[in-house]
Amino acid sequence: MKKVWLNDSDLHTDYFVNLLGDNYTLLLGSGVSIWEPSNLPSGQKITKHILDSIVAKYSNLNDKQYSIVKDWFMELPFEVVLQRCLESDKILDWVYSIFSKGKPNELHKALTYLASMSTTKFIITTNYDTCIEQSLDSNEIKWNTIVKRLDAINKLEKDKEVLQVFKIHGSAELDKKDSLIYTVAQEAKLPKWKKHLLKKKVKDSNLLIVGYSGLDFEVCPEILELKPKRIIWNFLDEENLNKSPGFQNFILNNATPIDVVAVLGDMRILLLKVLKEKFDCVNVQITDKEPPDFEKMREQFKRLWASRILQALGVGGPSASIFRSIDPNDIDNLYKYQFYKYYGRALYFKGGNSLKYAISKFEEAIKVAPYHKKIDCHISIVNCLIGSRDYRNANIWLNKTRKFLRYSNNNFTAQYLLSRAYLAKIYYEKLDLNINSVRASKIRSCAKVILEKAAILYLKTGDYSDFNTCWLLAKQMDVALELNTKENMKPSMSGFKHLGYKLPEFIDFRISIEKKDILNSVEINKLKKYYYQAITLGIGECHKLEKLMRKHALLMQ
Repeated sequence: MKKVWLNDSDLHTDYFVNLLGDNYTLLLGSGVSIWEPSNLPSGQKITKHILDSIVAKYSNLNDKQYSIVKDWFMELPFEVVLQRCLESDKILDWVYSIFSKGKPNELHKALTYLASMSTTKFIITTNYDTCIEQSLDSNEIKWNTIVKRLDAINKLEKDKEVLQVFKIHGSAELDKKDSLIYTVAQEAKLPKWKKHLLKKKVKDSNLLIVGYSGLDFEVCPEILELKPKRIIWNFLDEENLNKSPGFQNFILNNATPIDVVAVLGDMRILLLKVLKEKFDCVNVQITDKEPPDFEKMREQFKRLWASRILQALGVGGPSASIFRSIDPNDIDNLYKYQFYKYYGRALYFKGGNSLKYAISKFEEAIKVAPYHKKIDCHISIVNCLIGSRDYRNANIWLNKTRKFLRYSNNNFTAQYLLSRAYLAKIYYEKLDLNINSVRASKIRSCAKVILEKAAILYLKTGDYSDFNTCWLLAKQMDVALELNTKENMKPSMSGFKHLGYKLPEFIDFRISIEKKDILNSVEINKLKKYYYQAITLGIGECHKLEKLMRKHALLMQ
């Protein structure tokens, strides 16, 4: 991997022109559309808006809690945040209302002109807006968009001289509104036709990446598999480069190796160096424009959304307090099941004495749940009983769930398997390995099969937090999971941090130091930090971290 800086006076225009060559493909992200007059929000801007208008407004966080939640929250991709809203139709309308109004800026015009000069004539974009298409019109360049599978079949080979725009996450056009991909679950796995098209166009060409953070688990993990000749990725600075899990994954897994060049600096300067002064990119500015509020969403659902976002972060106490402000009678019968279920989840994350109250909420949810969803609440009760160390009743409840398996989807089946693996881990830890080594080996083999099945199902559904939990359990039992990663796209383990799932991070750290008698200074500071965060936010893991604090006499420090 090579780094070059755009402000390096020794790097002349010819360097970047030669770096690109004649055969190149463009991958453009939301960073291209934030400039005026487009003024479209980046993913981080959307996340910040939801933090202010939903989470901060409805969760009643105190100053200490808000400070921690804000730091965690700003690492979340907006797809994670939007997925937590129960009114998905309102979210689709909101996303469409924002991105259907964009106008092209000078950077769009420069980049589309650059794409037209390539022999490949192909743009990949994760953007919903139509600014690229509009800029192609202004440059008088012939183009086609590929949004759905039929577009690839009908348009790709029709005219090879026409520039193709592959809108991999859909397009904010009225007749293509249903194509928008705006949740992590929708990003769970790239369809085969999209993989085939990407490989066909990117293989052996130079891939120029601009305005794209590499935060997704759909497109970014596929890039190395596409086998481009060279990857030229523009980042504003080293801080943005280091925050990109996608780029870090390149460095770790680039076994070929593919030539990777990180170009650090303002994208406007990059385009000026490549295209000289053909477009006035340098004088384009960013206008700090807020996304619209969620006016069409009902108040109860905004509160539920705020609570579910906090649950995505593993935050129990403040999440549970939101539910206490909602009258169940104000919730439509259609959503009563979700109300009790997520109330129970909030109490589960709070842990400790709250687990018995969580069970009562899950029992309420079972009464009103559709038959095929009762399994979800049964498994949640199993997890509460495991947390309470009532393993006998946990086994009884887990056996009750079997009758629902034939009606369950991949997610519920995976949850059932994960609960079985939890119980297997507990029995494994209770065994004296010197006396019961054969039995322990059988339990580990069984757990390995169960966890591999669960992990594959979680990959299909995009439940990356639980996918990561499978790996944590395997680690605790000294089991190496083996997945067919070509068929089941496996995200990089380092990438989970940016999804905001802090609970697995806490657990992983606790496991790593539990058996140590002496901690080094780094481990002590990390333990203090995690304990403070967990106790401040009412996260159940604080009880286990407190034991470690007492063990190492750190509570009074």
